[in-house]
Amino acid sequence: MATTAALVLGLLFAVALLLRTKAQLSVPVTPQLFTYDMVKEYPHDPDAFTQGLQFDSSGDTEFFWESTGMRGQSTVRQVELETGKVLRSKALDRSDFGEGLTKFGNKLYQEVWQSGKLYEYDTLNLDDVKTLAGPLSDGWGITTDNKSLILSDGSSSLSFVDPATLTVQRTVLVTDGEFQVHALNELEYINGEIWANIWLTDCIARIDPATGAVKAWILLSQLRTALQAQNIQQTYQMDVLNGIAYDDATGRLFVTGKYWPRLYEVKPRLQSASPNPLELLDARRRCVKSNSGF
Repeated sequence: MATTAALVLGLLFAVALLLRTKAQLSVPVTPQLFTYDMVKEYPHDPDAFTQGLQFDSSGDTEFFWESTGMRGQSTVRQVELETGKVLRSKALDRSDFGEGLTKFGNKLYQEVWQSGKLYEYDTLNLDDVKTLAGPLSDGWGITTDNKSLILSDGSSSLSFVDPATLTVQRTVLVTDGEFQVHALNELEYINGEIWANIWLTDCIARIDPATGAVKAWILLSQLRTALQAQNIQQTYQMDVLNGIAYDDATGRLFVTGKYWPRLYEVKPRLQSASPNPLELLDARRRCVKSNSGF
């Protein structure tokens, strides 16, 4: 009888633990909200429709690998940080629309919009390029956690891809609470998180790569507003924020945008660790590109 009672109690405990665990898992993550502090600004080519940005250095020279878009204007280039000078550049075919770019080992990988193509470059010689059949039919953003290539296609999904075979290992759906977050664009892997520009916004989502949950929003709209207020004369009108680069050695964060004449080092500053419903609604209206009805 005692054995039976112990079994029943054990079973009831296991069921209670399972229900508690399921309840914990079902609780949506409420993202933190960040604004930013300006650290430093740098010159940037105002004719560059920035699609991908990657920090790198060699000796005393700090630079970016940058991918630019628009058909007939798309390039992959090496750009000096301090001056904005283009050190090296290779034009894509005029039919190509360059998208995201990342560095994996000594190779650069650049996506091409709506083509399924993925270009692989040798960082020592940009003319040493291979055209690969990418794992997605439409490429937008790309980054790496130094194990997988992580790609976006403008939807709410991120694909983790084997760099050797270019096969999709797994996908995660990016969500803010119960809402799917669409238009994931340029990506950067930072301290165990995936940071993503959201197309048509000046927001950066900080995403948990295991679950796809948005852990935080960085709100950067004032950056573009202040830049536009300078009335800098240029050929093309400034577009939205796009371009995230991170210096692992120093923790510096750099951002820019499409046709922006400046590139910025910024430091995210916590605005709200537990945003109230109105704060969260305002952030979602700015940042969540979906059919949510915001």
